Amino acid sequence: MIKIKENLRSSEPHFIFWALFIAYELLVNYYFNGGVLSSWIDIITFYPLNIGLFYLHTSITFFVSRQGTTRYFNMLLFIILELLVYLAVKFCIVKLYMFIGAYDVSRNEKLSRFVVSSSWRAGYFIVLSSAFAFGRLTISSLGRISRLDREMLQQRLEKEQTENSLLATKNAFLKAQINPHFLFNILSYIHTRIIVHSEPLGEVIITLSEMMRYAFTETDQDGKVVLKEEIQQMKNYIGLNQLRYNQQLKIDFVVYGEPGQLRVVPLLFLTLLENVFKYAKLDSPENPAKIHLHIDKDNMSLLILNLKAKKRAAYSNQVGMSNVRKQLEFHYPYRHRLEVEENETSYKLHLNIQL
Repeated sequence: MIKIKENLRSSEPHFIFWALFIAYELLVNYYFNGGVLSSWIDIITFYPLNIGLFYLHTSITFFVSRQGTTRYFNMLLFIILELLVYLAVKFCIVKLYMFIGAYDVSRNEKLSRFVVSSSWRAGYFIVLSSAFAFGRLTISSLGRISRLDREMLQQRLEKEQTENSLLATKNAFLKAQINPHFLFNILSYIHTRIIVHSEPLGEVIITLSEMMRYAFTETDQDGKVVLKEEIQQMKNYIGLNQLRYNQQLKIDFVVYGEPGQLRVVPLLFLTLLENVFKYAKLDSPENPAKIHLHIDKDNMSLLILNLKAKKRAAYSNQVGMSNVRKQLEFHYPYRHRLEVEENETSYKLHLNIQL
């Protein structure tokens, strides 16, 4: 129903134009024929025929305009064919009206005169139709050109924004190359001084240094690292937190399968793992936080299942999860599935990736 209304609304200008056009022609004929009105049967018969020729030629013009170098020759052929069909249909209508008595026999004119007058009338509507069609094509072309200009401008702005973003990223990366190097040297110095007094504390510093180096190391061209390295950093992260809480955290971390040479986006799993330490209840031996990683050929599945802590460790604006989703969409489009189920007491995350 809505589509019908839209079609009727778009046809309103056409109905108005033809109503005015027919009224104009009838008034002109009435004036020049000495006050004699045109035959009603001619009005209801030949105006629809002429209007039909108008829209037929418009459609043909749109069709031929999309063709190549032969379009002018094809247009000439179509015009000749249109005239022949128009003359044949009009001739049959006139003969039919004379046969049923709708026309007086005295109206029977010579065939040559009929062909000339009818061809002139058909040519008149073909010219009108051509003007209308080329006007529509011109407006459409101008709209397309304007749209292309806007798209090019938008692409140029996006390119400039991307270049500015890359420049800012390069500057940040240069800073990151300086600051971590300084930190690694300081950590190495602290490790050398502390390991003499406490070997476990020295191991903590080495593990922390290894994680920092992993986080700041530039990736390969594909932006990924070997899955084995990501798993090792997950173990390091869990180990550091266990040291913080005197090995009292109840965490069930298991890796099923061999990672081999599979590659993943760096820090992807560490972000998910960090949320466990922020928001999970980790002091229940009966319900430890489960972090299970399944690897089967090129398919990887991560399951995180834990109870929620009564008090959240810190306010979360979901930036971490938002970044995870963006990375998954960018690096694994249509090759991943991330499902999160949670209520007031429990949290479950299931991530599946086709590596």
